[in-house]
Amino acid sequence: MINMGEVFSQGRIGDIDMERVPLAESERENFLLRKNDLLFARASLAEDAGKCCIFVGTEETTFESHVIRVRLNPKLADSRFYYYYFNSRAGKQLIETIVERTAASGIRTSDLSKLTVPHPGIEAQTRIADFFELMDQKIELNEHMNKTLEAMGRTIFKHWFIDFEFPNEEGKPYKSSVGEMAYNEELGKQIPKEWKAGSILDCANILSGGTPRTEVAEYWGGEVPWVSARDVTNSQGSFIVDTERTITQAGIDNSNAKLLPKNTTVVTARGVVGSYCILSKEMAINQTNYGLKARSEASDFFVFFSISNLVHQMKQHSYGTIFDTITTTTFARMKFPIPPSTLIQSFEEKARAIMTKILVNLQETHSLASIRDALLPKLMSGKIRVPVEVR
Repeated sequence: MINMGEVFSQGRIGDIDMERVPLAESERENFLLRKNDLLFARASLAEDAGKCCIFVGTEETTFESHVIRVRLNPKLADSRFYYYYFNSRAGKQLIETIVERTAASGIRTSDLSKLTVPHPGIEAQTRIADFFELMDQKIELNEHMNKTLEAMGRTIFKHWFIDFEFPNEEGKPYKSSVGEMAYNEELGKQIPKEWKAGSILDCANILSGGTPRTEVAEYWGGEVPWVSARDVTNSQGSFIVDTERTITQAGIDNSNAKLLPKNTTVVTARGVVGSYCILSKEMAINQTNYGLKARSEASDFFVFFSISNLVHQMKQHSYGTIFDTITTTTFARMKFPIPPSTLIQSFEEKARAIMTKILVNLQETHSLASIRDALLPKLMSGKIRVPVEVR
């Protein structure tokens, strides 16, 4: 172990905002970031105070007064090692001791310099950092692949069900090939013949959730993932693989919570309204969310992408304001063109292939993150060692 101050090369509180206060060239270097500088949130929101990130950019960048820059002595410390340490459970707990003590005043460089942190030799630090960096690169690759796949799914949905360019009997784009259109009075526009106006409730059953009594310990910490509004928001419009809290079967039996099937779309109705995700397996939801499970004549992924489009419409119609709640009436009032079930099933085949790949990538990412978090304290403490060659 070593005192953090012993590996400081330079650590300054950025007490001048470079965007507002011009600096002399001689002072400028004091507020420029270099690659692998550690950055700590000094104050800001309570949940952000003490959070650590590492600067990996190459462009000239400055920092402002709510950020502490820590530049470590490269002869003694690999900054990447300490980035991983301060994002581990042990590192976060150590930072929390400062946050609790300083409260609203925020953490200072002097607070960080007094911390006692693990300090294996520089070669061991670099091997550990390289090891975790490889994991992070794979996670980033999966995330990039999923963004591409999600964009593909949204593009196909828009092409078929908004632009009406689904393949006709000859495999050509329907509308561009002068497919027959009919005016729909309820929607106030032309839609393909044999389509109808309807709501998402014509395609899906709406499901609710609940919260077991928090003071009853045996209702919590079980095998059933319990989805909160925060979990939905964190899933960023994709599959939800894991939740912050879990409940037991007793919790389900003694509350309004219930198990929802895999591929149920979940939408936040209160709090951060309009966030949505899709369940990767059976899960329970709390009362701030709605679940939407496709009826037999529709499809799970048609419902999911329809909800994505409807949420986008709601946000556009709110003109930037925050809408307070979503109710069953909200779903019922939002009408859109509903295609024949045969076309929905054709879309389902394409969407299922895409969504299956997304889920596999998410599950691998979740597994890698779990392995990383489990190995981190053991590597930091020296209980296990990284082989000399990790690349």
